[in-house]
Amino acid sequence: MKKTQTMAFANLIGSIFFIILGVWAWIQTGKFEEVKNSYVQAAMFPRVMIAGMLIFSVILFVQSILRLMTMRGGHGLSRVKGGVHQFCEG
Repeated sequence: MKKTQTMAFANLIGSIFFIILGVWAWIQTGKFEEVKNSYVQAAMFPRVMIAGMLIFSVILFVQSILRLMTMRGGHGLSRVKGGVHQFCEG
């Protein structure tokens, strides 16, 4: 079985996508208008959410890399992704 057909590889691709999306969104929040004499700015809440997304995306990225490096054929995340046969297996 190819490593590119596993759930760990799909997680790797997803984590890369969300890291790129998070960086783009962080840059976009830098363009928000600032309010004078205010501690909480308009970009604060979106940046908190983006920071959480980036943290968990990096964790998923590291897990996926480690899983792909140490993968053996019988591991749960090494099953072929997609198809009904996944749900029929015990």
